[in-house]
Amino acid sequence: MGTEGTSSIGQFLFGTKTYKVIRESNVPVLLVPEDCRYKEIKLIVFAFDYWRTNQLPLAKVIELARMLNSEILILEVLEESRSKKAEKELEEDQKQIKQLYDDEDVTIRFDTIYTSD
Repeated sequence: MGTEGTSSIGQFLFGTKTYKVIRESNVPVLLVPEDCRYKEIKLIVFAFDYWRTNQLPLAKVIELARMLNSEILILEVLEESRSKKAEKELEEDQKQIKQLYDDEDVTIRFDTIYTSD
């Protein structure tokens, strides 16, 4: 969806059409700024709390990555405090996700950010 940002005080206070679509959409929305130029999308970063649920909605992301010939990086943001048990569980979850969504055309990687924010 194309967006040019807010152009009036009303849009600033009450939101733009783009903002309303984002808030009400049941599907992911890709925003493309007005002055954006096309370049290849090599990496799709998919932030999802897969540690708290076993239902990772990756099928559509994999379809998109396949069409764009892109790699997927699943990003997990966790609290700074961690244990060896938690690390092991995280590794097991990642292994299961790779097995479940194994696709020869799409590479899936994982990264974890630990923060108190």
